[in-house]
Amino acid sequence: MERSEIVAQLKTLIKPYIDSNITIEGITEESDLLTDLHINSAYLVDIVLDIENEFDIMIEDDVISKMTTVGASVDIINDLLG
Repeated sequence: MERSEIVAQLKTLIKPYIDSNITIEGITEESDLLTDLHINSAYLVDIVLDIENEFDIMIEDDVISKMTTVGASVDIINDLLG
């Protein structure tokens, strides 16, 4: 799967959890999930579950803490898919 495809799918999964004043187009790989996108820790758990279902992968608890940015999350997804 291409990186751009993973980014697009991840943006779609994140969309329900971000403020309405943040657009999908405004999300970049450098966007910090907590500070830039204002996703709280409870929503982050929901996003991880959505990612696991969407990509049919299992993300270990110790890896979740490394999902700080969109790009870092894509790297983790890509590694688990590989």
